[in-house]
Amino acid sequence: MESSAEGSLYENSSMLTDFNASSRWSDKETKLLIELFKTNFEKLNDKKYKSKSIYAEISKHFSRFTTEQVESKIKNLKKSYKSILDNNSKTGRGKITWPYFTSMNEIFGRDPENSPMSIASNTLGFIKSPDSQDTSDSENISETPKKKR
Repeated sequence: MESSAEGSLYENSSMLTDFNASSRWSDKETKLLIELFKTNFEKLNDKKYKSKSIYAEISKHFSRFTTEQVESKIKNLKKSYKSILDNNSKTGRGKITWPYFTSMNEIFGRDPENSPMSIASNTLGFIKSPDSQDTSDSENISETPKKKR
């Protein structure tokens, strides 16, 4: 025989399951979120604007999600992007494909955090990344320093 307390716990857990199922992002919603994020990316990096208010504006496009859920989804998309970018840049690893990679790369591809302008090495010296665009008139910086003996 089931007590009323156990019955209410079961009902509450089924509501949580229903809530979790309804809080999943569809492909269409995720693509819209990425587009809205891309549109507001400059504002999010500008200190004049509060990121919470920008995420609140973005969340108005989604009736099912709160501002916190929108912010969390963007954070997780960025984490996935960085993880895949890191994996695909290493040799010996299988290439990972992701349906949102191209869109996220348009946003974060030029970010020095994801593609550094240069790399320092104790054996090779300073090496400019082939992707970086240098506007200075400096000489060839990637010259290997001579070792002192």
